[in-house]
Amino acid sequence: MEGQLRALKTMVDEGRCADDILILASAARGAMGQFIARVLEAHLADCVETCMGGSERERAERIAKAVSLALKLGN
Repeated sequence: MEGQLRALKTMVDEGRCADDILILASAARGAMGQFIARVLEAHLADCVETCMGGSERERAERIAKAVSLALKLGN
């Protein structure tokens, strides 16, 4: 993802064609979506047990907020 973002910046700085930029941006967004899915799948449950403080309700609210933001980024 980092390489894709650097390449996007370079393409914009160089004035490359918008269609090429949009194709790469779409690929970068897809990679970010996959990363978010992995975090949700593999890491979130562990965090609830190990590093999220607060009551059960507070943790549920934090999770709901994080998932909501993640879904917005995916669109």
